[in-house]
Amino acid sequence: MSDSEPKVIGAHMRRTDLITELRLDELEKRLEQRFHYNDETRLKSENELERRLDRMNEFRAMIERREATFINREFFDERTGAHAREDEKFHAEAGARLGVLEQWKSNINGRIWGVAIGLGSLFTIIQIGIALLRPK
Repeated sequence: MSDSEPKVIGAHMRRTDLITELRLDELEKRLEQRFHYNDETRLKSENELERRLDRMNEFRAMIERREATFINREFFDERTGAHAREDEKFHAEAGARLGVLEQWKSNINGRIWGVAIGLGSLFTIIQIGIALLRPK
């Protein structure tokens, strides 16, 4: 080996170290850039999530305000039960009144038929009497 070989090897080693160091610097820059982008993405995601949660809370509050105007099941059942009892009472009374009216109408119809039959019979008897009493 000559004296020039160690210089070449040393220069080659320095060059390799320099390339390695440049590559490491480039890798470090890329990693820092990725970390920066990841942080930006994470912040955007957090902001979007926060916005969505705020909207959900607004929606929940709107539903709660609307539900406050609704009646509950017990109140509804109590009121409709009272109306059902009133309806049953009304129908019972109306049925009784209609029964009286139907009976009155039947009585009137029976009387009209009786008068009609009586008058028809009377006219028939009168005509038979006139026919028999008439001289021929």
